[in-house]
Amino acid sequence: MPASPPLCLHNQTGLQMSPLQARELLEMQAALPLPKPVTVDADALRRPYLCEAGPLGSVPAPTSLRGLAKAGIQTLSGARPQVLIDTLCERLSFERGSVRLYDAMLRKCETVTLPALLSLDELRRLRDEELAHVDMLVHALLTLGADPTAMTPGSVVAGIEIMGLLQVLNEPRTTPTQCLHALLVAELTDVSSWDHLIQLAQSCRQTELVLRLESARHTESAHAQRVSRWYREALLGDLQWIRRH
Repeated sequence: MPASPPLCLHNQTGLQMSPLQARELLEMQAALPLPKPVTVDADALRRPYLCEAGPLGSVPAPTSLRGLAKAGIQTLSGARPQVLIDTLCERLSFERGSVRLYDAMLRKCETVTLPALLSLDELRRLRDEELAHVDMLVHALLTLGADPTAMTPGSVVAGIEIMGLLQVLNEPRTTPTQCLHALLVAELTDVSSWDHLIQLAQSCRQTELVLRLESARHTESAHAQRVSRWYREALLGDLQWIRRH
């Protein structure tokens, strides 16, 4: 597997790498005429879009009689089942994205040299556990009479969030260390988001669902610890590489 340096040691993009040319550049800039003041109010342009924009999505009503009955009972008791459904859809979207993150990490690590302690088998195990959470959330939504394929506001936002992390892992120039940082961002977000979902399910008195969510949260906490350790060891490995070269 080809090994690439974790950091570029010949980066000449900063001004401090060439102080003489930097001074000339600053002198040329000072000699240029001042640009005409901008007359367009960017905030004024954005304001109509913000005011006229509709929601990212909506939460459809439960499609089964059982789901309708549960939703009706919870609405009468003061709970908001659509909030629970939207948050479950958000978790489902994020977990699907997490599976793709691990798939991308596996592709990366099958091509380049792996950091110490990082193994493809462990990555595959974490990826499979993320996929198991997807299946669990689909089952939970179906049990509530909800449609797991619906594009709710939470699911759309989660998809946008995960998109940036996927760009990091799919970027050919990123190193495994940099990709591990993106995975760590996802896992730390995961742990906190599962906590919020558990609290919401408890407020809706979904006892059986809470037990399944707590199991998933425990697994995600272990993921965060493992990825954090990998990232820490990868940073130390990069430091040793620099010292040797």
